[in-house]
Amino acid sequence: MLIPTLFQPSSPRNEINFRAPTVDDALQFSGVSTEQEEQTTTKYLDAMQVGDVQSSAKWTAQDRRTALWWIYTHSQSEGAYQTLSYQCAHCNELHHYDFDMADLADQVELLTVPPYVEVEIPVRGVPYLWNLKPLDGVGMEHLEMMYSNLPAEDDPDYKKELANLKVVEITLQAHLADQPDDFQKAAEMRYELIRSMDVNSEFVALAANVKKMNKTLHHGLPIKIHKGQCQLYVKPHECPTLAKEDKTVSTRLFFQFRGVDYLPGNVAQLLGDPD
Repeated sequence: MLIPTLFQPSSPRNEINFRAPTVDDALQFSGVSTEQEEQTTTKYLDAMQVGDVQSSAKWTAQDRRTALWWIYTHSQSEGAYQTLSYQCAHCNELHHYDFDMADLADQVELLTVPPYVEVEIPVRGVPYLWNLKPLDGVGMEHLEMMYSNLPAEDDPDYKKELANLKVVEITLQAHLADQPDDFQKAAEMRYELIRSMDVNSEFVALAANVKKMNKTLHHGLPIKIHKGQCQLYVKPHECPTLAKEDKTVSTRLFFQFRGVDYLPGNVAQLLGDPD
């Protein structure tokens, strides 16, 4: 099965070619732990590429989820259907929304500007030029590891560690021109620098600009990253109950877009139980 060329959403001039998954791929990527979702996503996207392999760890989180969706929807011979159930806020009834994931194609956005934003924000009064970028695969893998190591919610340190994770998430999106080439060393340097910021002026300004950057540079599928995980928004669903009364109201739904759910690891389900 042929899969069309994907134009990388964050850098549309870059073309990425994939092949359809085989039985061998399904066996290799079956039983993947959700705690290693991002690491496995990197391995899978690298393995599925045809020709010169680009490191998917360097793609943005939106690029990576869009690529997973692209391979998945183009390798399903009978459609990529899903069902979302929700309690309608308009009529208070339970609705079931059946949709084809392939129909999200017209929701994919390609960036027409460079995939970064430069902003000057001081640290202890000293001006710094920050290069703000969306989270990439390496950053997502790092956050995944840290979220999996969070203490239980009833642990006295939970809120403190969660707040620290928020600082780390901002750190992974705020870069400097003179940072080390090594990911870990560069992240640690920026993290310590950000921790020394004035919280009510400098840090608030950085956090606000990172949030603004993500809105400005939105690309790929309509995805929002929440607590290190991706939420995918689907097309609005019209309330069928009120439609009978000639009233048009709709609800915008989203669901947790887990990469492991779009890997070809369901070969055992296709075969069924042995006789």
